[in-house]
Amino acid sequence: MLIFATLVGRRKLNILHKFYKISCGVGILARLDMERARMPIPQDPFHKTHSTRPIPQDPFHKTHFTRLIPQDSFHKNTLYHLFMKGLWLENQQLELRTDIPVPEPGSEEALIRVCKAGICNTDLELTRGYYPYSGILGHEFVGVVERGPDNLINKRVVGEINAACGKCRYCLKGIPTHCENRTVLGIVNRNGAFADYLSLPVANLHLVPDNVPTDVATFAEPVAAALEIQQQISISSDDKVLVVGDGKLGQLVAQTLALTGCDLLAIGRHADKLANLEAKGIKVGYVDDVQTRSFDIAVECTGNSAGFDIARRALRPRGILVLKSTYAGNLSLDASALVVDEITLIGSRCGPFAPALELLATGKIDVKPLIHSIFPLDEGITAFEQAKTKGVMKVLLEINKT
Repeated sequence: MLIFATLVGRRKLNILHKFYKISCGVGILARLDMERARMPIPQDPFHKTHSTRPIPQDPFHKTHFTRLIPQDSFHKNTLYHLFMKGLWLENQQLELRTDIPVPEPGSEEALIRVCKAGICNTDLELTRGYYPYSGILGHEFVGVVERGPDNLINKRVVGEINAACGKCRYCLKGIPTHCENRTVLGIVNRNGAFADYLSLPVANLHLVPDNVPTDVATFAEPVAAALEIQQQISISSDDKVLVVGDGKLGQLVAQTLALTGCDLLAIGRHADKLANLEAKGIKVGYVDDVQTRSFDIAVECTGNSAGFDIARRALRPRGILVLKSTYAGNLSLDASALVVDEITLIGSRCGPFAPALELLATGKIDVKPLIHSIFPLDEGITAFEQAKTKGVMKVLLEINKT
């Protein structure tokens, strides 16, 4: 009887122990439910369905939560993280973080899984304090649409970086790049492309032609920026044009301007970079090859005061000086000379994506020689250090497989 009573007692203890564990588990799950209840449930702007609540993978370990989108024509059984990796800039300090929330696309926006992204001079200038931005850097990217209209799902896209309000005076005039309420990908109030995911308005997206490799397509944004010059001023075969700077931007500006048939000279400091342009039939040289007051148009692509001075001195009276670079510091200039010679000074930045993609698809612009190296996102800090090195051309980040 004693043995039987002992066994019964042990069984009761085991049952009580299991009940205690279950109770604790229920308590933990209840607390998790309370936390999840505080999270908003995003609505699908295209199909008006709700995604499910986030389900913790493991409440006892610090793993990322995932969210399940139910099967429908919009998205099929895809899990994605609530948190993601990204290069975060704050107080001019760059760090790789793994706790950044995945963006929730707003109305008429798409969620894009970033495949590759390019480090631009603007990204470098932001780390030096060009603009007081905090968040994820990056605006030159190729990604795959994971949430959005059916015709874009699983398609490669690139995106215009200015997200406009559509209501201000500039938007109503058809100039959304100067929207008074705009956010700018990786630059102004919108997290950028150096992360697993980004969001952009669907209207900003452009499909990448099938024959354009992903590495090449990352140049869509800077090629578009180079083409903006021809949107702003008329350039013909009668014009004598100078491009100052043989870096990433100078290379693209020179290639796009060469297509106009103008009398073009591109100058720089690096023989190997100039050789790349010369191989494409573009006349190249150095500072000493520039004759003062002999050009109709000069495009400054260096982002430094020395380049500005060279471009300014090269212009004839009533010449046009185009500034394509951002400047981290103040620029000193001789304003009297601009007035006396009646020089037109034009700032130039974002441009048209459709013709840029067409040039890349037809091979009229060759960007492959400009790719210096490719780093995984985990080595993003190292990639930035290399991109800052003098003489280095385009550094790409591989973030997700295509």
